[in-house]
Amino acid sequence: MPATRITKTYPDIGQVSYYPRRQKNVRLSIRGSEIRVSYPKGFGLRRAEAFMASRKAWIMKNKIEQPELVDGCRIGRRHRLKLDGATLKPRVDGQTVKASGEDKDKLERLVKQVLKKEAVEILPPRVDAIVKRTGLCPAAVRIRYMKSQWGSCTSQKNVCLNSALIYLPDELIDYVIVHELCHLKFLDHSARFWQLVETHLPGSRRLKQELRPWRIGLTITKADKA
Repeated sequence: MPATRITKTYPDIGQVSYYPRRQKNVRLSIRGSEIRVSYPKGFGLRRAEAFMASRKAWIMKNKIEQPELVDGCRIGRRHRLKLDGATLKPRVDGQTVKASGEDKDKLERLVKQVLKKEAVEILPPRVDAIVKRTGLCPAAVRIRYMKSQWGSCTSQKNVCLNSALIYLPDELIDYVIVHELCHLKFLDHSARFWQLVETHLPGSRRLKQELRPWRIGLTITKADKA
């Protein structure tokens, strides 16, 4: 994704990401749990914020909250959360993440550790296979939890992948990886960029649409309901 991003947090609405770009119009969209405003570079951030505020009712109606950590929810591909008042400190016991649920910050830190541990086992082999097939080679690949985007790519050719990707079906994981690797050639979402994505991953347009309903979060709800 493009490196230029400005984030602001507002009461009720939460975090909004602003992207100054070479485009003619202001666009508001919601992708997963991320509220995005892209605007012409000469438009200015202040006017972009005013545009966003004028669409508050639409945002509140359509925004998707991140899935909550509740008893029994999935943590990664191999773990489940067990909320137990007798558990003094959040910990991992086999394939169970145990916590009292009272200290939310400690629980979230532990869950992020579990996600990253699984992600570093699952994602790098898929990245390596796609790099070998496409010839698109990043300077570095990092894995960490991100609240609002599945991946990112910088002008220094560093790719970052969200540890929460492991909740997705494998073909959607590959779509995100290809998407970010194609930004090594085009750091935008131009027609040339999308053509390159389709070249390296036929059917990418369908996968792009299938990715939209998935929520980024420390747990996931969609897969469990399927």
